Amino acid sequence: MVTTNDALQVLLNKAIRAGIVAIDTEFISSSTYYPRLSLIQIAPCGRDTELVDPLAAVDLALLKPLLERKDVIKVFHAPKADLQVLYQNTGARPRRIFDTQRAAAFAGLRYPVSLGNLVETLFGVTMDNSETRSNWLQRPLSQEQLLYAREDVRYLCRAHDILLQRCSERGHAAWLADEFKSVEHDEQYVDPDPTKAYLKFTSLHKYSSTQLTVLQAVAKWREEQAMLMNTPRPRILRNSTVATIARRMPKTVSLLQRMRGLAGTYGAECQHELLRIIRKARALAPDKQPPIPRAIPQDDEFKALVARAIEFIQERSDIADVAPNLVATKKAVRHHMAGWDSPLSHGWRHTFVGHALNELLEEERSEDAASPE
Repeated sequence: MVTTNDALQVLLNKAIRAGIVAIDTEFISSSTYYPRLSLIQIAPCGRDTELVDPLAAVDLALLKPLLERKDVIKVFHAPKADLQVLYQNTGARPRRIFDTQRAAAFAGLRYPVSLGNLVETLFGVTMDNSETRSNWLQRPLSQEQLLYAREDVRYLCRAHDILLQRCSERGHAAWLADEFKSVEHDEQYVDPDPTKAYLKFTSLHKYSSTQLTVLQAVAKWREEQAMLMNTPRPRILRNSTVATIARRMPKTVSLLQRMRGLAGTYGAECQHELLRIIRKARALAPDKQPPIPRAIPQDDEFKALVARAIEFIQERSDIADVAPNLVATKKAVRHHMAGWDSPLSHGWRHTFVGHALNELLEEERSEDAASPE
């Protein structure tokens, strides 16, 4: 266990000299808004794994120069959560990332693939996942936890070499590099904008303008409270409660109290504040209200068009030996075929299938225009 700044600096120097390092983290997020970093596994390729203890008197900001160096490859598996928790604790926005999960999708394997399945496929080794949800904040860590933590990075460098070679053999190296640029986007490292929290709710097109304004205001308040108190959003208000408040727009405490999710001590404390927020949102002028999002078409013709697009992506993916789930989710296909912005509008996905889907969409529109009313 690395528990001092001097020991951490020695480890970082090893990683820099190696030029490639495997990294993973363990954290607890079940009871907080911001995950609590509990362990960092670092394995300079060709050397043993070392475990950095964030709970010890060690300055985690020392990790920032390594994480941001462009001459050192950082190998992760499905690193989105790891990158966010590292940023929160080190201030680093990691660069030169290699994600073995995404690389596997370009190398003829399915997506998403778990680390255990990837290791079993590549090396014939069955990993023990029994400690995945154990208490990583306890000290000392058990021998089983220590072994599990080391195993999580043990195979990453070897997997990097194999997957990179397979991607190159398939002619996907440029696509892989383009995909990893999206992993490094800076916006993932900043706190979410509370004013946009309402966009995570479903069926927004079914709200009236005023209801949507109330939804935005209440969701914003909940997000800010959760961040301030460092507690999960549902402990402030459940999604269903936020949505019900927005639809009913209660005007009195008694009406508010009838809603599920507002009973109890905390509900009583926030009732008057919520009513103030609701009244203020309802009073907003129309030009200050958020626009009602367009709805995805639900007619049979559009569904058939989406089905054709998905079939086309599947066929192209099979030929290229790329996992179709990485190319596009069904949601992304619907958005693209509806003329919305989607991952298929940019980068390698646009080159691979997005441009062809645009042509399919134009053909469909031309046929509709030519059809007699």
